[in-house]
Amino acid sequence: MTDNTQPQAKPKVSAYVMAFIIIVSIGWYAFVARDMMRKNALTAALKKGDSTAALSVLQEMRDSDPSDPEVLSNRGEIYRMRTNLTASIADHNAAIELGITAYEKNTAKLSLLYLRRGVSYLAADEAELGLADFEESLSLDDKTVQARNALAWTLCTHPDSSLHEPARAIELATKACELSGWKDAATIDTLAAAHAATGNFEQAIIEQEKALAAADNSLLITILDGHMKRLLSNKAIIENPVLPESP
Repeated sequence: MTDNTQPQAKPKVSAYVMAFIIIVSIGWYAFVARDMMRKNALTAALKKGDSTAALSVLQEMRDSDPSDPEVLSNRGEIYRMRTNLTASIADHNAAIELGITAYEKNTAKLSLLYLRRGVSYLAADEAELGLADFEESLSLDDKTVQARNALAWTLCTHPDSSLHEPARAIELATKACELSGWKDAATIDTLAAAHAATGNFEQAIIEQEKALAAADNSLLITILDGHMKRLLSNKAIIENPVLPESP
């Protein structure tokens, strides 16, 4: 029996639909290109230490996508570096508000937002709020080296001794060192400070020697040398709430 069924013709896509698809595609590629250009410009400005240019680029990014928490968080970091702590905390507040929804399935990114606000709170002499943010950051991402280090550092070096929990600081710093493979000088420095806070200067000096061996830039080495001098004099490390750098 012969099959006389004719093959169905493929539906034609109208010229208008094709034109619309092309326009949307071009617009999308142009958006991606502009976004990449802005990110490159932001990186260049930060490398030059030009915070004014960086803020200008971030404002363009903010205007382009008001719902991006990372843009606000980055701007909050620059305001903190410029010691405009009111603006910094305001931006971090807004970033977290957006991030709770945007990063619902990416808690590591939300964790970073809390960590950054915590540092700004510390710089603004709001230590308890800073500690609360570090705790929240750690609860959202238990693999974070930065939050563990920040929390441990504050719990053993803050000028307000009522905040000190040196035993917990040792626990947190030890885990941070393990997570970073004992290659991050800043976290080992924190562990040394935590041991010093308990009065165990012998162990503190051992850890500080490891920190100095792991240090990879002259500024960090200068800071660690200063800490070592205190430890060799049986003095704990008590500093203003400026955290050691950590990757």
